[in-house]
Amino acid sequence: MNAQKLELKADWPQARRRLAAWWRGELVDRVCLGVVAPREGAALPPAPDRTGLDPAHYYLDADLRLREIERAMAAAAWLGEAFPNASLDLGPGSMALYLGSAPGFAWDTVWYHPWPPAAQGALPEYDEHHPLWVRHQELIAALAQAARGRYLPNLPDLIEGLDILASLRGTSELLYDLVDRPAWVHAAQERLLDLYFRYYGRCYQLCRAEDGGVSFTAFQVWAPGRLAKLQCDFSAMISPAHFAEFVAPYLRRQCQRLDYTVYHLDGPAAIPHLEHLLAIPELHAIQWTPGAGAPDVWHPDWHPLYRRTRQAGKCLLLIGGYDPAAMDQVVRTLGPQGLYLFTHAPSGQAARELLTHAHRHWC
Repeated sequence: MNAQKLELKADWPQARRRLAAWWRGELVDRVCLGVVAPREGAALPPAPDRTGLDPAHYYLDADLRLREIERAMAAAAWLGEAFPNASLDLGPGSMALYLGSAPGFAWDTVWYHPWPPAAQGALPEYDEHHPLWVRHQELIAALAQAARGRYLPNLPDLIEGLDILASLRGTSELLYDLVDRPAWVHAAQERLLDLYFRYYGRCYQLCRAEDGGVSFTAFQVWAPGRLAKLQCDFSAMISPAHFAEFVAPYLRRQCQRLDYTVYHLDGPAAIPHLEHLLAIPELHAIQWTPGAGAPDVWHPDWHPLYRRTRQAGKCLLLIGGYDPAAMDQVVRTLGPQGLYLFTHAPSGQAARELLTHAHRHWC
């Protein structure tokens, strides 16, 4: 099927045009806006029975998870730039699993346990036969086959850099490493950068459309080329000087090998590193997550952060609750260019009203 057509989203060609323009900081007609709403009158298939299953079985069972995806596809409507997409992730940061971190499967996430003591002095090594890497490729291939022409199969959340090292070494151990053996951290970062693209290349091959477009898990974003979400949640525990030494140079090289990049800035403790991120020419966009207990992404408290980001020429991806008045204030404060707003509406009527407002006022 044509890569520009999706059975579950008739207006996908128009949405693609707006998303492609957003990456360039441009407008087609109005602000880039994605809204998911409950599908009106949806007849849902029965939920698969998890009775007697443990989380590990669930995560590695393609048939079970694809049946849950079909139920989700039947329940939702995608308006504006929102698009039907699905993931078969093995948690956020699955590259750690391929490199020897033992998984801790829970119903709502996957934990990554540090390497055993015997491996702690080593550098990460690629193992094409690692059972979780082999199995994850099978899961992604099954997803891509089921999605074909109907919804988009998402790239998995591999994650990179110090976040992966923290999974392999342990958070406290890695904090000491930055001071006690910085040369090893740099060597590991070099190795991880190459390993990332070995895994990414295969996942991209499995998920890409005929024209090279691809979507990324959890962040509701699509691009017409090699796309990735980047992050360093570990940065909340380090200084801007350490970020400049151990994170920024590797992020820039990662961006240089991708076509479209968005950085997941997570929580107030990450804000001190914003200037280093804005200084990376090849980084296209910032996605802001306020963190637990903080005001929602639309709150005026965050407007200065958004202004700094837009003044540096970076686009913004803002994913938040349904609050049309607060969203309106964001657009009126910053202007519609370079913004991608994403929310879940309580009903199809509410979603349509928000899109009507966007066409009239956010253009």
